[in-house]
Amino acid sequence: MKKVLVALLALALALGTASFAGASAENVTIKIPVYDRGFEGWNVTDNYFTQWIQDEFGTPNGITVQFVAITRTAEVQDYMQMLAAGNAPDIIFHYDMPQVVA
Repeated sequence: MKKVLVALLALALALGTASFAGASAENVTIKIPVYDRGFEGWNVTDNYFTQWIQDEFGTPNGITVQFVAITRTAEVQDYMQMLAAGNAPDIIFHYDMPQVVA
């Protein structure tokens, strides 16, 4: 259920940001994080929900939605490494406000 919520939240955030982009003939890519909780046999970046978001939102709007796996137990470290390397997701969401501010 949480994965559905994460996927819907990502879609809502992407829809909100895309509405300001206007019509564009060129395809753009947005990177959205998804939490990887280590469930065996579950691909967090390629599953029914991520494909649905791409098919229903991305493709009709000329957007490639790239899902980035974030380790749930080490999310702060993952985000910090991505930010330092310059390849952080376009949208970042995090549950612990004090760590976000720091």
